[in-house]
Amino acid sequence: MCGICGIINKANNPIEEAHIKKMTDLIVHRGPDDEGSYLRENFGLGHRRLAILDLSSEGHQPMPYMSRYVITYNGEVYNYLELRRELIAAGYTFRSNTDTEVILASYDKWGSACVDRFNGMWSFAIYDKTRKVIFCSRDRFGIKPFYFTEFGDWFLFASEIKQFTVFDAFQAGLNHEIAAKYLILDRQDHGNETFFENVYTLPGGHSLLYDLSSHSYEIEQWYDIASIEINEDITFDEAGVKLYKLFENSVMLRMRSDVKVGASLSGGLDSSAIVCMVKQVLGDNALETISSCYKEKKFDEQEFIDEVLRETNFIGHKVFPQLNHLFDWNFMDKMIYNHDYPIVSGSQFSEYNVFKAAKDHGMTVMLGGQGADEYLAGYGEFYHAHSNELFYSLKWIRLMKQIWFRKKLATRSYFSLLLHTASFIKRGISPKSQMPAWFNNSIEALHDPLHRIPGKDISIHTLSKLHLKETSIPFQLRSEDRNSMIHSIESRLPFLDYNLVEFVVGLPDRFKIKNGHTKAVLRSGLHKVLPAKVRDRKDKMGFVSPDQLWLKGHARTIRQELDNAVQITNGLINNKIIEQYSRYVNGQEGYDTAFFKVISLSRWINVFNAKV
Repeated sequence: MCGICGIINKANNPIEEAHIKKMTDLIVHRGPDDEGSYLRENFGLGHRRLAILDLSSEGHQPMPYMSRYVITYNGEVYNYLELRRELIAAGYTFRSNTDTEVILASYDKWGSACVDRFNGMWSFAIYDKTRKVIFCSRDRFGIKPFYFTEFGDWFLFASEIKQFTVFDAFQAGLNHEIAAKYLILDRQDHGNETFFENVYTLPGGHSLLYDLSSHSYEIEQWYDIASIEINEDITFDEAGVKLYKLFENSVMLRMRSDVKVGASLSGGLDSSAIVCMVKQVLGDNALETISSCYKEKKFDEQEFIDEVLRETNFIGHKVFPQLNHLFDWNFMDKMIYNHDYPIVSGSQFSEYNVFKAAKDHGMTVMLGGQGADEYLAGYGEFYHAHSNELFYSLKWIRLMKQIWFRKKLATRSYFSLLLHTASFIKRGISPKSQMPAWFNNSIEALHDPLHRIPGKDISIHTLSKLHLKETSIPFQLRSEDRNSMIHSIESRLPFLDYNLVEFVVGLPDRFKIKNGHTKAVLRSGLHKVLPAKVRDRKDKMGFVSPDQLWLKGHARTIRQELDNAVQITNGLINNKIIEQYSRYVNGQEGYDTAFFKVISLSRWINVFNAKV
């Protein structure tokens, strides 16, 4: 796990090593163990190394291979040992025990198609001297970051957007559409655009080929999970058995490391499944866990965390984040700078504290549960998508039974159940098109009902609603990446093994929501691994935090920050946000996440001196 950068001068002027050095210095946290650069006529590559596999100097990057290739690489290819054996059989030799060298040999043998063989997470750039091109690739789901921009004679790419700021000609500018989607639709990530104007992300499952002679580039999609077909022939029990085997293999692959491995344990189904599976395959003393806890019962999951620790007998460490630390504005500014984006909520602070504790306890690799909700129907909105499917296919009895299990209605009156069902469906299919009074800008995309209502079934909601590709997953991955790497921690995500994801996406919807339970096939497949108390949970919390309690308890400070936000956003937000906040403080209406987001956006503008 590392940090990378690249500079290309389109006028064929030489690259200053100082620029590469400045770009890599800004991400020393991503790679405190080593640094390197590679400069040629009109381009340069930079690297910071966090040593995970083969801790020797043989893992130094940028890494040359066969006098033809040079790579700067961030990530892990977990099946590198299997690929290495295949490549040795084909006549390739290796001087190191790194996966980096395996990537280079794979590229020489299979060309750009090599990425189809990789099981892992990566962003890399390979310079091919013979073809005079730079081949850049990002893993299937975009676990590892890759940003690029163009201005003047420059084409730049990097692991973090802040690296571009070392160029005086780079001017940070607010992308108004992305900012609007963040404020109104709770989305920070959508497509290849970022919060910064003219800064783009290479989407997951895409490659970028830059021709150094013509100074042109092409972006190509090499992976598309939307092509997965639904398997109607498999039974629910068979699916559970197959899921177990795929998940077991995913966890085992992600335990490969030459440094200490730990795990985030929230007490939810996903992180608990990972921890319990490690116990199953590796036995005692295989892992230590870190958990974020709160004294406020509403936001705390210690009863479930403790149950998993009793079941596994692993050592568990707990942290209790203090929100007054986050609302020390200097600290929040540092977090915003680290993330390159405004902070969404205090939950990201909880995540930050987990990785800080991991560092304090000597861990360099952490397993995490991100990714499962988006394809196992873990969010409440998937109920609406599933309800839509049952409703429009006239399966009304099954629909009523589903809602019966979900809501645990006290009465057995079919009339009342029918009314409840109708209400449930209406909430699921009715778009909320009204803009908040405090928002002045009219962005056409915000009125598109497809951004607000669930798809007609779970599969479409997962894919067409872009949970895996453009909205939820990209946000989760970016936040996890920044919060882990700021502490020089590599985060590994067993639920985003592509074999597992493809299998589950290809299962019928009825396997994912069953008898009121989300993730039904996961609960079934791991029923002998998970403690019943966790396995049978119906509530969902995740990295929660008591934001609303803090914002209500510090009214004077928050009003001042909201007033500052109105001024600095240059007409995007008006004073009605302050009026709404006052009504919340006075108990006249409920909490709105917009209070936090508006403040965070204004501080982002200040941190990056962004043009609004």
